[in-house]
Amino acid sequence: NVVAALAQGLSPRANSPRVVGGRYGLGSKEFTPGMVKATFDNLARWDSFRHVQGYAGSVPETERSGKHLVVKFRFACNTPLRDALHQLAFLSLSHSVWARAYYDGYRARNHTHHEALRALGAKWLKIIFVMWKCHVPYSETHHLATMARQQLRQRAA
Repeated sequence: NVVAALAQGLSPRANSPRVVGGRYGLGSKEFTPGMVKATFDNLARWDSFRHVQGYAGSVPETERSGKHLVVKFRFACNTPLRDALHQLAFLSLSHSVWARAYYDGYRARNHTHHEALRALGAKWLKIIFVMWKCHVPYSETHHLATMARQQLRQRAA
């Protein structure tokens, strides 16, 4: 399970995460000790959630040259982490109202199933990054309230 993977992957230290409960069915096959070690050993190098999203391959790669712009799938990434995010995004569809709405919105704009899951995985990574930076556990109600506040600010601007 996830707790065992964390215990095997991390040496005992003060800033280790505290696991209070599982989320959406991720198990030890998707969340290995090696992935925990690779992720937590590199936490200090990430300044923003965008760096983590690029490392995990959940955001596309953009090439620009003059007026030419190409957006393509990111192959150079941590593929086990990308796979775990894909699985997390898929499993969250049946448990999270906002995740289902986000996915359905992407599908309505003619994106494929996997593109929509990668976008949802990127959203989850942003949430996880903020949770790590602020040292707070995930709360669905808090996240929904934050989304509502952001929508109100956007409408007012």
